[in-house]
Amino acid sequence: MQFMAACTQRQCESSTAELLALAQRSQAIVHENSHDLQLDYSWRDSGKLIIYRNAKQFAKARKQAEFQAGLGSQQQVLFPAQLLELEPSLTPIAGSLAGGVFTPLEEVGDCEQYTRQLFDYLIRQPGFTAHMGVDILKLHREGDEVVSVQSSAGDMQADHVVVAAGVRSVPLLKGTGYTPLVYPLKGYSLTVPIEADAPAGTSPGLSITDYGRRIVYAPLGKRLRIAAMVDIGDTDASLSAGRLKLLRQQVAETFPRLPLDQATEWAGLRPATPTGKPIIGRHPKINNLWMNVGQGALGFTLAAGSAEALAQQLAGEEVSPVYRCFMP
Repeated sequence: MQFMAACTQRQCESSTAELLALAQRSQAIVHENSHDLQLDYSWRDSGKLIIYRNAKQFAKARKQAEFQAGLGSQQQVLFPAQLLELEPSLTPIAGSLAGGVFTPLEEVGDCEQYTRQLFDYLIRQPGFTAHMGVDILKLHREGDEVVSVQSSAGDMQADHVVVAAGVRSVPLLKGTGYTPLVYPLKGYSLTVPIEADAPAGTSPGLSITDYGRRIVYAPLGKRLRIAAMVDIGDTDASLSAGRLKLLRQQVAETFPRLPLDQATEWAGLRPATPTGKPIIGRHPKINNLWMNVGQGALGFTLAAGSAEALAQQLAGEEVSPVYRCFMP
């Protein structure tokens, strides 16, 4: 019911504006981290192209591009001939293209590489301790404070506790007086190796989203990451043979030269809220309990800004207006 209630034009426009502002701030922070810490995570700033196979969907996309232009987004509406000129690898599906929207300032990068390198930096800092391979079982509460966290390695005491465990945040927060509406959206991906001497047109040079099929193609150095599909409410991250078979078929129709027999398969649970907006801030009932959950499929896009939003609140600083709309 909450998802249905959020399916309004007003909610869509407000969420778009708020998420765009958070994404733009996140992008700036990622740039700062990358420069200051010399991170290497297959970053490219070649832009992002969304293609449409359906004329009605393309018409809606043009209106959305006009709306987002008013929010500071720089986008170009392209027709089929322009799409092929920009991205020749789309030639096999030229007859299916209705149009596209290109955002030249979009970027791609490998979130796992970024996170691992950032973590390697953090563990070298004095006062930072990581407890790896530990299961968090329960929050122990007395009155309006969490006094300890029960883990598989024993109880841990802390002045403040942050819950940022994706869909696993929900069972941890049950019984605290506030349980965020976060639901798993199960998605699948293929990672395909691309040889340096592969024939031209084998793989896209740009990040491409095939809107009608909900498939994203992201070039990451010598690999192509292909992500797709959403199984709503599935709590099992195991691989579905049927889903992956369909994904391979659809990818092969679009990029027939890709070596899909060499693809690595993956599935994961994206923590989504009904409005599409994350929940970042202090728990409404517990003074020293904080949340950073619900980024959905925009984890890497929103992560850095979400962290800054939480840090400002934890430090007792004035919270940036960009972040206030995400506070619970």
